[in-house]
This record gives sequence, C-alpha cells and structure tokens, in this order.
Amino acid sequence: MSFEYLPSILLLLDITFVGFLVTYFFSLELFFETRIAAGALIGIIIFGILMLVISYFLGLNFLGLIIFVVIINFFSIKYLLKKNIWKIQAEWLDLKSRFHKLSWKLFFLFIGVFIPIFGYLAFQLLTFNNGRYFVQPLHSYGDISLHLSIISSFAFGNNFPPESPILSGTKISYPFLIDFITAIFVNPLSLRFDQAVALVGVLMMAASIILLAYFSLKVTGNKLAACLVLILFFFNGGLGFLHFINDLQTSNLNFFQFIQVLPRDYTALKDLGYFWINVVISMFLPQRSFLLGLPVSLLILYIFWDLSERFDTRKFSLGILLTSFLPIMHAHSLIALAPFLLWLTIRIILRNRNKLSIIFIFGFIGLAIIFLLSKIFLEQSGNPFSLMKYQLGWMAPKGEVISFYIKNFGFNLLLIPVAILLGLKKHRKLAYFAAVGQLWFILPSLFIFQPWDFDNTKFFIYWYLSSIFILAYLLSQLISKRQITYVILVSTIVYLVSFAGFLDIIRLISSSGTSYEIYSPQAIKLAKFVRSNTKKEAVFLSVDKFDNPVVALSGRKVLVGYHGWLWTYGLNYQQRETDVRSMLAGQGDQDLFKKYNISHIILFENEQESYVINEDYLNQYTLIYNQDGYKIYQI
Repeated sequence: MSFEYLPSILLLLDITFVGFLVTYFFSLELFFETRIAAGALIGIIIFGILMLVISYFLGLNFLGLIIFVVIINFFSIKYLLKKNIWKIQAEWLDLKSRFHKLSWKLFFLFIGVFIPIFGYLAFQLLTFNNGRYFVQPLHSYGDISLHLSIISSFAFGNNFPPESPILSGTKISYPFLIDFITAIFVNPLSLRFDQAVALVGVLMMAASIILLAYFSLKVTGNKLAACLVLILFFFNGGLGFLHFINDLQTSNLNFFQFIQVLPRDYTALKDLGYFWINVVISMFLPQRSFLLGLPVSLLILYIFWDLSERFDTRKFSLGILLTSFLPIMHAHSLIALAPFLLWLTIRIILRNRNKLSIIFIFGFIGLAIIFLLSKIFLEQSGNPFSLMKYQLGWMAPKGEVISFYIKNFGFNLLLIPVAILLGLKKHRKLAYFAAVGQLWFILPSLFIFQPWDFDNTKFFIYWYLSSIFILAYLLSQLISKRQITYVILVSTIVYLVSFAGFLDIIRLISSSGTSYEIYSPQAIKLAKFVRSNTKKEAVFLSVDKFDNPVVALSGRKVLVGYHGWLWTYGLNYQQRETDVRSMLAGQGDQDLFKKYNISHIILFENEQESYVINEDYLNQYTLIYNQDGYKIYQI
C-alpha cells in the first residue's frame, strides 16, 4: 500500500480506538471483535459530527483535524482507557479462548471470507487508471457523480453550512454525513477521490458484515444461523437465475467458463420486469448513505434488543443518540426502523415501568434532535406526504402483480410466512420481530413513497432483513438434526433464494463488462482549472448534465443540476430550469444572473441539443476556458 494512505489509515485506527473505548462508557456488552466493529462505526460518526461542527467555524483544514484528534484522544485516554483496561484484557482473553473452539474457528473463517470479497467490491467502486475515473457496477454510474458532488463541495467548496451542490442556495436535502467524512480524506488528507471512497467504503462494508453476523448470532443464538443470514442477505435475489440457465445452454460454454463472462445481471433484468436487485449492487455500492445507515441500524437494533431483556440508562441513551442522528446518515433507515423500535420500546416499558420517566425524557430529546436535523438539512420544498401515491403492486405492470412478485421475490414469498408461523412455537420473539417487518412488505406494495417507484426497494430491504433471521434460525435447526435429507433441503432452499444474487456478485468480482469510464482526463483537467481559477463560492449556469465535472470534481455549485436527482428527491426546480433556458438563450435580463448569484457559465460541446444556446449573447462575458469541448465564461 502506498505511503499516501498512511496518514488516513492512522487516523482511522485512532478513530476506531476512540469509538472502541466509547462502547465501554455506554455499557455495551459485546464480544471483543464486535466491539472493534462497533467502535469503528461509533468512532467514524463522532469524527463526522465533531468535524462538521469544527468546520462551521474554521473550515475543513488541518487545523480543525488536529483540534479534533487532540480533544478526542485527551478525553478518551484520560477518562475511558484506565477505567476499562481490565475489561479489555478480559475480553481479549475470551477471544483467545474462543479461537481454540472449532465452531468459533469456522465462524471466524466464514466472516473472514465475506469481508475481503465484499470489501474488494467496495474498493473497486471507483477506480483511477490511465488518468481516468472508472465506476462499477453500472448501477452506480449515475449515483457516484452525486456523491462526488457532495464530497467535492465540502473538500473544495467550503460548503458550510451545507447547501445542495446541484441546486445552489438551497438546503442540502440529502443524508450527507458519509460523503462529508469521505471529503476529509480528500482534503486536507490529500487522497484522490477513488482512494477516499474506497477507504471509507471498505471500513463500512466490514462493519456491516461483522455487525450483521453478530446481531444474527445474538438474536438466533446460533452461529450457523448467523452464517446463513449473511448468505441470504448479501446474495439476495429472485428467480432471475432461470434466465442464467437459458443463457448457459445457448453459450456453448461450460459452467465455469460461462460464469467468468456473464453477460448481464440476473437480479436486475429490468427489461423482463426484475427490480428486486441484489442489495450489494443496488444499495451498498451506489447508495453510499445506506453503507453507513445499515450498520448503524444494526447497532441500534442490537442495543434495543439488549434493552428489551435488561434496561441500562447509558445503553439506552446511546441507542437514542444513534437513532436521532440518522436523518443525516440515512433517512430511509430512520423511517424503516420506526416500527421495530416502537415494538421493542413497548417491550422495554412493560418490563421497566419504573424507568418510564427516563425513557420518555430520552425519547423526547431524540425526537427533538431528529426534528432539528431534518429542519436544518433535509427540509424539502413541499409536503413530503404529497409525494406518496397509491399503487398496488409496486412496479408491477397492470394485471401482472402476482407474476411480478413471484419472479422478483421468488420462494421468499412462501418461505418467510411459513418461517414466521413455525417460529411462533420455536422462537417467539424472533417471529414477532419478523412479523413487524412484514409492514415493509405491505406498505411498499400499496404505496409509492417517492417520485421514483424503484426507491421503494429501500423499504423492501428492511422487510427482507427482518425476515431472514427467523428463516435462518429454522434452517439451522434442520441442519442440526444431521440428516442428509434435511441438509439437501436446506441447501436447495438457500440455492433457490440466493443463486441469482450469487451470479451478480461473481460478475462484479470478475469485472465481466461491469466497469465504465465516468471522467476522462479532459474532464479532470477542466476540474483542476476550475478549482484553481474560480472562487469556492462560485455558482455555475449549466445545462442538465449528471456527470458535470465542475460540480463532481471541482466542488462548485450549479444553479440547476441533474434533473433526475432533483425530481427523485421531490425538489421544486421547475422555475429555475425555465430561467436557465432563458439565460442560455439570451432571453433573460441581467437581473436573473444577479438573482441567482451566477458567477460563471459552462457549455459542453455536443451535450446541449435540448437547449437553445445563444453564443453571440454569451460572448459579452469573458471566455476563460476553451478546451476539449468545454467553454467557461466568467460573468
């Protein structure tokens, strides 16, 4: 690994160490290895939130970073390390003891296989080669530019307080914390975009795997069940593997040759109506806020599950704090967690009636923080409920709801209800947990929550996640009978619900037609010019372009960015777009430029056919860049 990574890795290790110690303060009862993962997660959240506060006053720079490191290490070492050193030693000895047991060795080995596989995929999301940026998979092609825009706005645009880089002068309206954290590694720590994205992505992917494995172990009490949960979740998919069988037969290749050159994704056959896409290629990689939101959600569930058995005030306060900051981490996770936390909180109250005042006080504080963060950063231009609409069958064509659901969700439609019913006798609490999760199958099947219908998958994934614990538990019970019939049955079930997702992961690993150039050397050259020759507060007038290097690589804002994103978030940009067209056509007056604080205009050769561009009118402004099909005018 090159030396340029070293300061960033040392910082991440320090952050993890601090978070590790914080877990003791909040009385979390964890295995040593789980505590490291939880510590990394808590540490990176503390890092992001405190650096955000510091950056409001000092900007994003080395001085703020040094202040953070000094303060956080002083308090953690002075007040946490000495008090908990004996616990650390005891947990380390416990880890060494468990490592000598075969079942634990196999469990560690299984997790140890998952982390490098999926960590590699996070590492390969954005790559830099021959002066070009590449992205994989295709599902990340559009989203990566949005995330780079947010990262750049902090790293190079001094975006404090945070505003939207794609709708200048408005609230950021996006859960930005993971992108802000990534920005710190770009500037002041001087990593390239791909390096910073990879570093944070690999850490969060590893934390997700470990926390999912150990939450599964906690709720099922079974290591085999925990391993099955990892398989079912990370290789989720529908019946798309049936098309793989057909493709294999017509390829004239054997199985092992064909899986190295897979021609398409088998959970994302959109032209055939498959939209229940594997969670890695549809969520973990393109939806970077999910990469933070999922492990945080797992830790919150871990805490509340514990609290429902034995109440602890410090532990409860951490659960509330983590939940209350979800609006800037992953808002969909906050919404999706609500019914689970409500159910668990009711259980907590019924068991701890004498703690009712504490529960309500902390709950009120949490709700206040949620409201405040949403108001400051995420408030949209209209009533969010106005975006909802009734639509039976999610994305199913009219009259094809049943067939659509069968090919998308496959055998899960049968397995999950059966598992819940059987689980009522075998593991009632886990069955109830899954039953609560069915809400996130019913509601997204009846209502569309955002303008883009596909976004309902952000809720379906929590239905699936909450359901597979009881399913994995029951499957592990069958295997424990050690009868070949049951082993074959479980293997068949796992194959039927996971093979399509497995194929998509194999395709990603082999990079079989999944890597695409996103930014050329010319675009990178332009971005460097913009960073060096325009003010950080510059606002650009631009056509509708999702991969605009001025925004994604330079950290400058545009009056109106990519319409697809703005529409998806329910933001009102229509009047601005009308004004953009008027200004580019030379039909507006100077008051529009002043109204929106436009400082520059950028034009893209052969990418503005839908606009009327009056270059004679624009020539009244100073042309400061004219290369490689890009033109920049300074107002």
